[in-house]
Amino acid sequence: MAATGDDGLFDALVLGAGIQGSCAAYHLARRRLKTLLLDQFPLPHTRGSSHGQSRITRSAYPQDIYLALMAEAKGLWAQLEAESGIQLHRPMPALVVGHPENPEFQSYRQTMERHRLPCETLTPQELVK
Repeated sequence: MAATGDDGLFDALVLGAGIQGSCAAYHLARRRLKTLLLDQFPLPHTRGSSHGQSRITRSAYPQDIYLALMAEAKGLWAQLEAESGIQLHRPMPALVVGHPENPEFQSYRQTMERHRLPCETLTPQELVK
C-alpha cells in the first residue's frame, strides 16, 4: 500500500503480499492504521504460492472447526466483493472420493450432515455416468 503522506511513518508494516499478508494489511487499513505492505517482487508476480487466477476454497472438511472458519470466510468474501464491486468468489460443487468404510471419508459425510450441508453419496457406477 502506498504511503499516504506526511511524515513517512507507519502504524503497521506487513512483509509479504501473498494472501495472508494482503489480508492482514487490508484489515489493519480498515482499522484506519497507516499500513505499509511490502513484497520482495513487483506485483503482480508469479513467484508466490498465491499467484494465478484461481484458488479453491472448500466447505467440506472432516473437522468442525474448518466448517466454522469457512462460514465466517464466506461472509468476509461477500463483504470484500461488496466493497470492491468485483465478483471474487464463485461457489462450485466439490467431489470427495473414498471408500465408504474409510474412517476419514465417513468423517467428511458425518460432519457435513451434522452441519446440514448438502451432500450425496454416489456408487462407483453412478460416478462413471
